[in-house]
Amino acid sequence: MDARADISDLIASARRGAPDAIGRLFEAARSDLLHVAARELPPEIRAKVAPSDVVQETAIDMHRDFARFAGTTADELFAWLREILRYNLIDVVRRDRAAIRRETDRDAVRSTSDFVGNIPVVTRTPAGSAIRREDAAALAAAMARLAPADREVLEMRHWQGMTFVAMAPLLGRSEEAVRKMWYRAVGRLRAELAATPTGAPTAD
Repeated sequence: MDARADISDLIASARRGAPDAIGRLFEAARSDLLHVAARELPPEIRAKVAPSDVVQETAIDMHRDFARFAGTTADELFAWLREILRYNLIDVVRRDRAAIRRETDRDAVRSTSDFVGNIPVVTRTPAGSAIRREDAAALAAAMARLAPADREVLEMRHWQGMTFVAMAPLLGRSEEAVRKMWYRAVGRLRAELAATPTGAPTAD
């Protein structure tokens, strides 16, 4: 019996509930899936996630979803598994990009710590105990000189602790547009703070 006919028999056995049939089917496809994963996983992500890890996720999905597989041949089985694998590869890339965005956001927030000496602006209470009184006054004066839209995006992001996703519908803009608004507002606030040195008298 040739290998492909053997796979067809294993598919039939798996449908009858044979305990090891699905595992044997996956082992027959493993090398093909590893080749696809190694070829399609971006190099920068491969350093964090091995192709074999994505193939293993595909094995789990296969066991969970085998009842949905309608094919009867080796070609149909391999095509189905490659489709599952590619969805998992897309998820890996999406998760990695989301993690990079979150880290970029955290870095950007941390970079605001030089607004008033080394005291972070990121706090839910603008005049919290961690901020010296003169620094809080300089910050308040700088915020007052900003355009209303800049103040709003900064207050939502830093004082209210909102994410860009949550801010977008409230501001009537896309997440990316809100992110750009925030970056511009941060730059303007820095400029205003530079124009009013910490501890210097501020206008009423």
